[in-house]
Amino acid sequence: MRRIRYAGESVVTGDAIASLVVDYSEALAKVNTAGTVEIPVLLGDRSVGMATLLLGPASQLIMVPELTESADIVDEELVTTLRQRIEELGPSTAVLTEHDDQPVQSLDDLDFPSAGSNPL
Repeated sequence: MRRIRYAGESVVTGDAIASLVVDYSEALAKVNTAGTVEIPVLLGDRSVGMATLLLGPASQLIMVPELTESADIVDEELVTTLRQRIEELGPSTAVLTEHDDQPVQSLDDLDFPSAGSNPL
């Protein structure tokens, strides 16, 4: 289980869910947008309830291990949904497309100024 500290509060959820919430928050921040996610969390009486998190570019999450005797919270449908949402937001690295209407195969295809030159 993992504890996610968020907006002055915290929730405890399953390992995979917590990890994907952090990944989703990062993906949202990279495209400068926000989104909500509803996740199962461990309540004070050891039952499982739902929490809704609003995630955006300014979200600051901290995820830490949580020692508990409760079984890890697992929600495969949510895990799949979060992975899809992250994928839909696009790649987290640069993608080479075209330069001067020509396909780019590598960075060598681009015309970068040489070191020490002043392009201005």
